[in-house]
Amino acid sequence: MSPRQLTPLRWVPSLYFAMGAPMIAVSVVAAIMYKNLGVSNADIAFHTGFMYLPWTLKPLWAPIVEMPGAPDAAPVATGPSAARQYAAVAGQQAWRRTLSPRHQSAVKKYFEQ
Repeated sequence: MSPRQLTPLRWVPSLYFAMGAPMIAVSVVAAIMYKNLGVSNADIAFHTGFMYLPWTLKPLWAPIVEMPGAPDAAPVATGPSAARQYAAVAGQQAWRRTLSPRHQSAVKKYFEQ
């Protein structure tokens, strides 16, 4: 085998590292942010654990999304929903401390839609 040939054994691990590095960075930053907000360790583990959920469930939904001929619109269509969910989890503790009860109820109504 010549040195110019790339086998999957050489490049697939680097792809998995490239996919996992941003997730780890976001999780670490989120944990530090939650700790600075005074959130308990149990709540930090609970909320940051949701960030791993897509990677945990990937074996279930990957065959459907990566089907030949499947529309690429599925990931784009779920983006706004995912953004709302991340905003709800990230801001939960901060909103409790800074918003009045009237504003808290308005935020809850928005995310319950």
